[in-house]
Amino acid sequence: MDFTDSSGSFCSDTEEVIRECLNHCSLDDALFLAELYYIRVRSSHSLLLYCDCLLRLNRRNEVYNLLRSQALTNARLRYLFAKCCFDLNKNDECFRTLTEKNSEGSLHNIFLGTPSESFAHSLLSTIQCLSGRYAAAAKESESAVRENNFLWSSICKIVQFDDHSMDDLFREMTNKLLSNSTNTARETPAPESNVLDCSKDGTDQVDLAQRSSPGGCSISRTTPVCTATPPIPVHAPRKSTRILEAGEIRRARLFNQNQDSENAGSRNRATPPRMNRVRQQHSLRAITRINEMGPSVEISRTEQSPSSRKPRSDSVTKQPLGSNSGNIRCVTSAVPVATAASTCPSPTSSSTNKSDTTEKEYSAVYKDMFLCMKSFALVEEAIGSYRWGVAKKILDLVPPWMADLPAALHMRARIAFELTEYNCAKDILQKLRKLYPHRTEGMELLSTALWHLQDAHELSSLAQHLTTEARSRPQTWCVAGNCFSLQRQHAKAVDCMERAIQLDPYFAYAYTLLGHELIFQEEYDRAANAFRRALEISPKDYRAWHGLGLVHLRKEQMGLAQVNISKAVTINPTNRAMLCQLAQIEQALNRPERAMRLIDRALALDPDDVACRYNRARLLFDTKHNEECVKELNELKEVSPDEAYIYHLLGKVHRRLGNNHLALLNYSWATEMDPRGEQMLGHAGERSYDDDDPSPTAS
Repeated sequence: MDFTDSSGSFCSDTEEVIRECLNHCSLDDALFLAELYYIRVRSSHSLLLYCDCLLRLNRRNEVYNLLRSQALTNARLRYLFAKCCFDLNKNDECFRTLTEKNSEGSLHNIFLGTPSESFAHSLLSTIQCLSGRYAAAAKESESAVRENNFLWSSICKIVQFDDHSMDDLFREMTNKLLSNSTNTARETPAPESNVLDCSKDGTDQVDLAQRSSPGGCSISRTTPVCTATPPIPVHAPRKSTRILEAGEIRRARLFNQNQDSENAGSRNRATPPRMNRVRQQHSLRAITRINEMGPSVEISRTEQSPSSRKPRSDSVTKQPLGSNSGNIRCVTSAVPVATAASTCPSPTSSSTNKSDTTEKEYSAVYKDMFLCMKSFALVEEAIGSYRWGVAKKILDLVPPWMADLPAALHMRARIAFELTEYNCAKDILQKLRKLYPHRTEGMELLSTALWHLQDAHELSSLAQHLTTEARSRPQTWCVAGNCFSLQRQHAKAVDCMERAIQLDPYFAYAYTLLGHELIFQEEYDRAANAFRRALEISPKDYRAWHGLGLVHLRKEQMGLAQVNISKAVTINPTNRAMLCQLAQIEQALNRPERAMRLIDRALALDPDDVACRYNRARLLFDTKHNEECVKELNELKEVSPDEAYIYHLLGKVHRRLGNNHLALLNYSWATEMDPRGEQMLGHAGERSYDDDDPSPTAS
C-alpha cells in the first residue's frame, strides 16, 4: 500500500490542523492527529511532528523507542533521538548518535550545513563536559556559537571552559549587520546617515572611557556614554524615540562633563596589567561597534506601524517541527522581510538569488536581538574572568531600553554580589522581581544575599511566595533551603537543596549550597561529594573549590585545604574572604610571610574591609607584634564598635602585655556585646594557634 500523497496539499493541510492544536495547547488532540498522520503518510515530516507532540507531553521514553528503530537519515530526527538519550541519562548512546563512528568525537556529517548543526554542537559540548573533556567541550561550544549566535547556553559554556574572545565569535554576523546598515544608509535620506555618524563619534567617546580604570563599587546605572540607536519602546511604550540632534547635544555635553573627571581620576589609580587593559579595551570597542549597526528612527517607526507589520507576518516562514523538544532552549532568529525582487520571477533568477544571499536585509528587531546577545556575551565574558569594572562599564554603555532587561539586571546583581555589596544586590534583584514577577532565575542569589544580611523576615516572605507559586523550579528550593539555614534548621535545608537537585541535576549552585549545609551537619564526606559534583558541571566554579578546602580545613588536613583554596583564589583573585582564609591556613602551616602577603592583597582590594583588618590584627598577634596589633585593633574598633571579637582579641593582647586592667575591661565589653559567645563561633578555630589560655568568654 502506498502511504504517500502525490498532490502534497493533503499533507500541508493536515500539518496546519495539527499545528493549530499545538499552538492552542490542545496537546491530546494534536497527538491523536499526529499519530494518525504518521501512520498514514510515513514521512520524515510526519515523524517529526509526531515526536514533537510526544515531547511536549514529556513522553521521552516513547520518542526514544520510536526513533531507535528508525534509520535516522534526517538531521533533525537524529538530533531529537540524541536529545532523548541525554534526557534519559543514556549519555554514551547520545555521544554515539551525535558523532561519526570512526572519528574521535567529531560531529556526524549528517548535521553539517543544516539548521540542526549548532544545536548538535551544543549538545555534544554538554556530553564532553560531563565526561571531563573540557577542552573538547569548549571547542564544540565555540562551533555552536559560530553557527548560531543566539545560543546563550553555549556562550555560558565557553565562559566556563575557555577564555576565547567573544568578539571573535560574533565578528561574522557583526560585519554582515554593519554592511547592511551601511547599504541602508546609502539608499535612505539624511536621518539614516545621521545615526551612523553618531555611531562613529561614539567610538572616540568610548576611547576616552577606556583611559579610565573602572572605579568605585556603585552598581547603579548611569546614562550611556554612547547610544548609537534611539531606544525602541519594547518594554516601555511611553518612552518615545528622541530627536537625533537633541541626542547629539546631550551626548556631547555628557562627555565634556565627564572627560576632566575621568582624566583626573586616572592619575590617582594604579595602572592595571597590560593583558587586562587590552581585554578591557577590546570589550569596550566591541560594544561600540555593535552599537553602530542599530536600527534608525525610520526603521523604528516603520516597525511600530500596523501597515508595516502586516506584510512581515505574511512573509515569516513556519517554525520547523520539533524545535521545542527537550531541555535545550532554542532561540530562533527573525526571518527578514521578503522583497518584491525575491518573489517575482525573472530571467536572471540565479544572479538575483545570489545578490539576495549576499545582501540580506535584517529587521530592526533582529538587530536588537543580536545587540542584546553580543552585549550580554561580552558582559558574561568579563564576569567569568572576574573583571567587574569592565562588566559594569559595558552594562553602562548599552542602550537604555536594554538596561532594564532581566538578563541585564541579573548580571548587575551578580557583580554586586561578588563584590560583597549585598544590599546593592538585594535592591537590584528586588527590582527584577517587581518588574518580572513570573521569573525565578536570580531568586537563589537574592536569598543568599538576604542570608548574608541576616534578613530573616524578607527571606521567609520570599520563600513562602515561591513555594506557593513556583514549586517546580529548582531556584525555589534553594531559597527555601537558605531560609531554613538562617533559622539553623540545617537538616531541613539539606532536604530543600536535594529537592532542587532532583528538579535540575545540572544546577551547580544547588550542589554548592548543599555542600555548605552538610558542613554545618558535620557530614564532611557527603559535602565533599557535593562540591565535586558541582565541579564536574562547572570546573571553574571557585565556590566549589573553596567548599572542598573548607571540608579539608574542618578535618584539619591543612595541606589539602591550602591546595583547594589556592585553586579557588587562582580562579577568582578578587574574593577577600578567601584570601583571608588562605592566610589563616598559611599561618597554621607556619608560613607567616605568605600569610601577611595574602592579607595585604586582600586589603589592597578594599582597605576598609573590617574582616581583612581583623585578620591582619590576628596575624600580628600570632607573630607577637603586639604593639602593632594594639594599634590596628584600636583603629578597627573605631570603624566597627559593635564587634565583640575585636574587643576579645584586644583583651588578649593587653593580657600578654601585662595590662590586666585593660584586658579585663575589654573582656567585659566583649561579654556585654555577645553574652552567649555567638560571634566567637566563627573564630573558634583560631584558638588552636594561640599561646594563651582561652578566656572564659570564649569557652
